[in-house]
Amino acid sequence: MKQKKAGKPGLWKFGATACGAATLLLLPVDAYSTDVPAWLIVLLCAAMIFCVVMVWRNASGKRLSRILAAIASGIVSVLALYSCFFYPYWNSVSYRSSVPYTQPLSETLTPEQAREDIVYAYQMLRKTHPALRGFVPEELAQAAQEAHEAVRSSGQLSVAEVGQLVQQMASVLDDAHTGINLRNLENQRFLRTSGLHERRGDRLVAVNGVLIETWMEDKASLLSFETPSWERLMLEDYLVSDTGLQLLGFGSGGLEYTYETADGETVTETAAPDDFVTLAVLQEITQAEYPPEEGAEAWVSYEIYPDQSLAVLTLRQCLNTAEYITCLRDMFTEVKSLGIRNVAVDLRSNGGGDSSVATEFMRYLDTDTYRQMGVKLRNGPLEITSPEQTIINERYTDLVFDGDVYVLTSPATFSSAMLFTEYLTDNGLAEQIGETPGNIADGYGEVATFRLPNSGLLLGISTKQFERLDEEAGRVLVPDEEVPADDALSALLSRL
Repeated sequence: MKQKKAGKPGLWKFGATACGAATLLLLPVDAYSTDVPAWLIVLLCAAMIFCVVMVWRNASGKRLSRILAAIASGIVSVLALYSCFFYPYWNSVSYRSSVPYTQPLSETLTPEQAREDIVYAYQMLRKTHPALRGFVPEELAQAAQEAHEAVRSSGQLSVAEVGQLVQQMASVLDDAHTGINLRNLENQRFLRTSGLHERRGDRLVAVNGVLIETWMEDKASLLSFETPSWERLMLEDYLVSDTGLQLLGFGSGGLEYTYETADGETVTETAAPDDFVTLAVLQEITQAEYPPEEGAEAWVSYEIYPDQSLAVLTLRQCLNTAEYITCLRDMFTEVKSLGIRNVAVDLRSNGGGDSSVATEFMRYLDTDTYRQMGVKLRNGPLEITSPEQTIINERYTDLVFDGDVYVLTSPATFSSAMLFTEYLTDNGLAEQIGETPGNIADGYGEVATFRLPNSGLLLGISTKQFERLDEEAGRVLVPDEEVPADDALSALLSRL
């Protein structure tokens, strides 16, 4: 009579349980803490499945418990492997509360380090971006080849130079959301007078005697944009920060800036390295001449213009928070009590965020339904398409507004702020006044951000492509009334 070997079945059960638990534990570790290599997940899944097979071979335990163990291992394996090879945020830093700083842009990397960063960036672009599913455009292949040639021909490259090579790959996608992000650099410095020029309404027209339009052509490959107005905004921002200047290939000293003032005069100033200061010092300099008015820095607020029967909601960020919800309710409560007939949403200084702010705003409008745009989501080798939908509007029946709605836009109206505008205008619920927003209506978004392994540079990559509701209206949101963005509110007040 054969006897079973004692202990082995229990050992296999323990191994399967341990591998499964470790696999599940590493998923949130990757999302919220640090990168977990895909090979480790594959190895753990293989070990778990092997242990389950050995449990079956030993016929250990009740049949039902073995079946459940096999099902559980299958679910864990599918979940883990999907996360590694399909989920666009795997190894991204998008949900991590703490991300190590990028290396100083002047820091040098060895050719091996530079090559590793470039290969990693290329692989993440290929794996994540909706435009690159099963297809590599010739322009991207050429940019990648030029990057490798630059590494081969150089003894060493600075972090800024690696950033330039990666950005040149990203820029061929014509996607304003995809590219190098400089927000994670320590001790960034800004031109000390830049805040004053902005508050005065001065316009940067030339650097070192070269017109901004010429620099836009020369530096286009180092910027990610969809519209010329957004390219200009990005270029102007980069030109007044030391890190932006390094990415563009400028030095931070000996630069000559030429501004055109609001009354048409030309002002020229020269900037030395010590003319670039920290953000805190920049704010002190600006506020010394332009003290902030009470409530002026609030990201969401509203103002009533009784003579024009107008309420203006100013939204500088798309954040669907309790503060936003309360501000909306307070405004529409006052609109109802005063009998206001016009409401405007001012998105001229809004760079985006959470697109659900539009859904919350819709709940106050007198419409039973509205259309929601279609979306294509890149999931590794797969594309998940969500077609356009008709949404039932869950209105706040006590505060429904049936008057006229307007939305004020500028080139700085970007991402979710542009989508907010599209929801209102393409559904026929509002009139747009101002300038065209900074990105196109059928472009990309929903960014996953990756940290390059050696330079620490952040690379943002879109995961979704949006489809415009009104396809016949074109790719950009052209205002119904085109006026300079700074004059949009006054134009509306004059009309009313």
